[in-house]
Formats: sequence, C-alpha cells, structure tokens
Amino acid sequence: MLGRIAGIGLSLVLLASGAVAQMDAEDIYARRGLYVGTGATFASPRFLAGVKSEFQSIIGDWPRLQYSTSDDWGVGFNARVGYRFHPHFAFEGQYEWIDSTGFRVFGSVSQVAEKENIREQHIQTRRPEWVATGNTKLFITKGRVQPFALIGMGAMKGSIEPKAPLIAQNVPDLETATNPTCSVVTSTCDVLNSPFGISQKSTVFVMRFGVGFNLYITENIVFDTTVDYVYPYGSLRNELDYVSIGFGAQYRF
Repeated sequence: MLGRIAGIGLSLVLLASGAVAQMDAEDIYARRGLYVGTGATFASPRFLAGVKSEFQSIIGDWPRLQYSTSDDWGVGFNARVGYRFHPHFAFEGQYEWIDSTGFRVFGSVSQVAEKENIREQHIQTRRPEWVATGNTKLFITKGRVQPFALIGMGAMKGSIEPKAPLIAQNVPDLETATNPTCSVVTSTCDVLNSPFGISQKSTVFVMRFGVGFNLYITENIVFDTTVDYVYPYGSLRNELDYVSIGFGAQYRF
C-alpha cells in the first residue's frame, strides 16, 4: 500500500514538473521585450474596379473594351521594430517598399470579335512607393508556434504614371464613337490628354489588415510569415490597394 501511494505521489510530482516546464517554455516565447525583423514582400494588386471605372468614364462602354493588370507579382522588402508588451499583444512599426513589376495596367479597345487580333498595351503603372504603418498584433497562443492577427494604420506614398496612349485596334466603325478622346484619323484614344493619363503622386492614409504566424527556432531567432491586405484612402482610394505576402526573420532581445 505504501509503495502504491509513493508511486502515485511520484507520478503527480512528475506531471506537475512537466506542466511547470511547459509554462516556463511558453513564458520564454511569450516574454515581454523588444524585437527587430526584416524580410521579403511579394505583392499583388487588387484595384481592377478602379481601373474599370476610369476606362469607362474616358472611352465609354465599348463592346470589346478590355483591361487587366500584370500577371507578375511586385517584389520588395519590409522592416519592422516592435515591442511585446503582453503575452498576447505586441505593437510594431513596419516599413514596406515594393517595386512596380506587378503593378502595370494593360488595356485594349476594339469592336471586333476575334480576340487573337487584339494586343494588350502597357498604358499605365501604379505603384505603392512606400507604406509605413503602426501595427497591433494579437497572438493566439504562447508556445513555439504563435498564430496572430494584426491591424495597422499609417501612410502610403503612391504614384500613377501613364505609359502610352491606348490604340484602338481593328475598329471598322470608329467614326461612330462619340467620345472626343478617340481619333478617327489616328485610331487612338488619347488617354494622355484625359484624367486617366495624368501623372499623380500622393501621400495618403492607409489601413493594413493581416494574419500570420511566428515560428521560434530558438528563444531569440524567429521565422515569420504574414498575409496582409493594404487599403489606401484619399485620392488613392480604390486605386492602389494590394495583397502582400511576407516571409522574414526576427531577433528577440
């Protein structure tokens, strides 16, 4: 009987020790403190609704009016400095820079049915030159793997640059067009002399919404990945919103 009681007591001690060790490990990964991080960003534009609206306001609702954005992804980097002030919360400042590779706008206009005869033209480049936000992070767990959600706000400097006039291709009845920006002689719709072709650079308020996770390699080295939606306001509202996927590393002090 005494041996059985001793065995039960030893088992309880071992279980308690394991629970304490697990709590200590979680406290290490969820500890308060400063961190810095950097990584790569891959961005995809989501502003086709704005492009469609501008096309139709300038050229009109032509039967074969087409518009799209580049299939490529914009590539850039991000840098972050933050402070974990609670096991489940952190605040950070984030800077993001993205190149213009994935933010080219293409268009074509025609009244013929044969798509193979229509060539899309690079008519505009829209680019978020930089985005700086202050983010609040909510961590779901405290262990080695920590999923999180974030919300942030800050500023975006964006640019919209025209590249070429939109050539009306294979349009036998171009003379029926009523839009004054379209020329029967040159078969072009001169977007460079319209609001669609005006260069624009603005710094506006922006919101960031995202999810991701941290993976602790050691107590100090952390791998992180995030998926964010970035939405600007003001003059760039519906003009330069995008989704970014980030991969990077952090150092926790």
